[in-house]
Amino acid sequence: MLRSIPKTRLSIRTLESSEVKSRQNGRNLIRTKLLIQNGDYPSLNTRIRFLDQDQADILPVFFSDNYLLLMPHETRIIEAEYAPEKLAGDCRFTVTAWNIE
Repeated sequence: MLRSIPKTRLSIRTLESSEVKSRQNGRNLIRTKLLIQNGDYPSLNTRIRFLDQDQADILPVFFSDNYLLLMPHETRIIEAEYAPEKLAGDCRFTVTAWNIE
């Protein structure tokens, strides 16, 4: 049944400092991300990941929300908190979902 769910599109972007105030929590950085559901069908088990240059998860990262259900054309603001020393090389946030294109 889940395999028959239509595919959808998602995008993710960082909110700029003019749109939201960046913060620190002790030594940790907090970065704000905007998830955008661009498709015409709900996205199931939508998840943000923080990956290093080898595509391995950078841990720990604490997200304000994860494993989301996003309805068509819905947007959601998510905060990610992590230690700055985890940033080595080319790191990036990605988004996955059960039925992403």
